[in-house]
Amino acid sequence: MKLTAIDANRHLFEGQPSGKPIRLLLRFADSCSLRIGVAGDGFRAMIDRLPLDPPFDMAEYGQVDAADVTDMIGAHLRGAEVTSLQALTLDGDDIGVRMEFSASAILNIWIDGDELHWGDAEALAAYRWPGDGVPVAGAMVAM
Repeated sequence: MKLTAIDANRHLFEGQPSGKPIRLLLRFADSCSLRIGVAGDGFRAMIDRLPLDPPFDMAEYGQVDAADVTDMIGAHLRGAEVTSLQALTLDGDDIGVRMEFSASAILNIWIDGDELHWGDAEALAAYRWPGDGVPVAGAMVAM
């Protein structure tokens, strides 16, 4: 399956994105999608097939929009063939996903401290994880 885009719900303040995306939606050429967001506890990932929230206004607190953020996360991944999609686990909890591509690229998307993070294998390994653990790729994510 080919990754066609990565969309996001973003918090906008005074018309500009504020911080990291709230949720990401991985879109694939076969019309499937996978949404990744922060669970209520701030430490686990919500991984489902629901759409992003439609844009809405929060008055003096800004707005939430929906936008294509593929170029920000990895423009080279647009149209790339996904060969593996696995859950990232840390201490038994799903905290994100790992996508491997036919072009030997890897994209990890993970949750920590109520924020979404992303990067390649080196970025995941170099991230300052609490304690001694580092997330590992676990179960395949069914599409």
